[in-house]
Amino acid sequence: YEKEVISLSQNYLSDLSLSYGKVMDNEIKNLGTEKALSLDNLQDNLEGVSLEGMDSSYVYMVSPDGTMLYHPTPEKIGQPVENEVIKGVTKDLQAGKKVENKLVTYVFKGENKYAAYYVNSEQDFVLIVTVGEDEVLAPVNKLKKWSMIDIVIIFIVFSLIDLKFIGAVVTKPIIKLQQKTAKLAAMDFTTDEEHKKLDERKDEIGLIS
Repeated sequence: YEKEVISLSQNYLSDLSLSYGKVMDNEIKNLGTEKALSLDNLQDNLEGVSLEGMDSSYVYMVSPDGTMLYHPTPEKIGQPVENEVIKGVTKDLQAGKKVENKLVTYVFKGENKYAAYYVNSEQDFVLIVTVGEDEVLAPVNKLKKWSMIDIVIIFIVFSLIDLKFIGAVVTKPIIKLQQKTAKLAAMDFTTDEEHKKLDERKDEIGLIS
């Protein structure tokens, strides 16, 4: 189940990066590169883009030289990209290499993350959509937690059933021992079988009388 959730989330990332990459391609075609990649236009088109319901998911855009063109954290705009994977992508672009759109897994500040990036045909920008692995797997981990709780509850129930059974097995001979001790204290040396016959005899006499 975990693999399916990861795969589904990664597919959504790829779809988002491709969809909004195409949106920006059309913006460049209609407005020109400079205006299309201006901060105001990027905010209009990219603000709020993320995997739905995932707070750790967001989109950002980087120029071929590694400068942040857009990021949901305003302070990062205009600063060099920090992601080592994207740094590698921009180095390839600067070296004139052809870069294909790709889905990647990486570690950023100690957290495992997934990202899908899109590079337009003119290599004017790199658009990245990312999400934290912990949030992707949160529903799976929650399900595992509840499954463990269910297992513990079932174990406790069966343990109580076992204890009841064990208690019956243990207490039965103790009760018999108490009965025998009481008979000895009363100087009653008859066996249980003899007691049974005596009781039957008493019942017969009672019926006759």
